[in-house]
Amino acid sequence: MKKSIILTSFLISSAATSVAIASENIQLITQPMTTLCVNNDISSIPSGCDERFDTIQEALSYLDNYMIASDATVKIEMTEAPTSSYYTIYVNHPDGDKINIEGSCGSSKCEINFKSGQNGLVVENGNKLGSLKNFAFIGKIVGDKINGISVVNNSTIQMSEMEIYSFPQHGINVNNNSYASIASTTIHGNGKSGVVVSRNSNIVADNVQTTANSELGFIAQYNSLLNLNGKSSAIGNGLKGTKLIVFATAVCDDGNDSEVNLAGVWQDSSVYWGDNCQNYTEEE
Repeated sequence: MKKSIILTSFLISSAATSVAIASENIQLITQPMTTLCVNNDISSIPSGCDERFDTIQEALSYLDNYMIASDATVKIEMTEAPTSSYYTIYVNHPDGDKINIEGSCGSSKCEINFKSGQNGLVVENGNKLGSLKNFAFIGKIVGDKINGISVVNNSTIQMSEMEIYSFPQHGINVNNNSYASIASTTIHGNGKSGVVVSRNSNIVADNVQTTANSELGFIAQYNSLLNLNGKSSAIGNGLKGTKLIVFATAVCDDGNDSEVNLAGVWQDSSVYWGDNCQNYTEEE
C-alpha cells in the first residue's frame, strides 16, 4: 500500500538562483524515511514503498520538485535488475547527501548494463550522493572518456559493495576538488585504469580490488590523496599497479595489510606505508 509522504509547501525566492531545482513551488519532505522503489512491475507500488519508478533516473527526477529536511532521508531502492540498458545516471539534487541508492536484488548485486557511449553514474558541480550500494555497473568498451562512476568539480560520493567493469576509460574517476569513500568494491576489465584521483581530490579506499584493467589499478595525480586500507589491492593490471604523478600521495595506514603493486613514482611524488602494510614493488 502506498504510504503518504509528509510534505510542506513553500516558495523559493527568485533571488535564490543557486538552488538547482527548477521550480518555484518546492515541497519539503519531512518523513524520516521515504522509500522510492525501482523495479520492472508497473502494475502496483510494492509494499513498503512510497512510490514506484522504472529507472533510478526517474526516481531522482521525481525529487526535483522536493527538498529534503535535515532530519529526513530518501532511499531509492532497486528490487530487481532492469531488463533494458541504462543511460547515464545523473545525481544533481541539492540535498543529495540525504539520498541513498541501494540495490536489493536478493543474494546478488543488482546488475545494470549501460548503453554504448554512456557513463554509469555522474555526480558533478558541487553535488553529493549520500550512498551508493550493492550494484554491478557494466559498461561497453566502446567510445572515449566514458567512466563507470565520475565524481567531478567539488562533488562527493560514498559507495560500497560495488562491482564496476567494462567501461572504455576508468572504473572510477574522482577529479577537481572532489572526494570519494569507496568500500568493499571490485573494479576490473576497464579500458584504461581502475581508479583515478586527480586535481586536488581525495579517495579513501577500504578493501578495494583493482584487477585486469588495461593500464593501472590506481592513479593519483596533481596534488591528490589516495588512502588505501583494508586489504586493497592493485594486482594483474596491464601496467602493474599504482602510478603517482606531480605531488600526489598514496597512504596505506591502517594495519590491514593492503597490497599495492607500484608501477613507479615520478615527479616529486611520494608513497607512505603504515608499519603493517606491504609494499610490493614491480619493475616495468
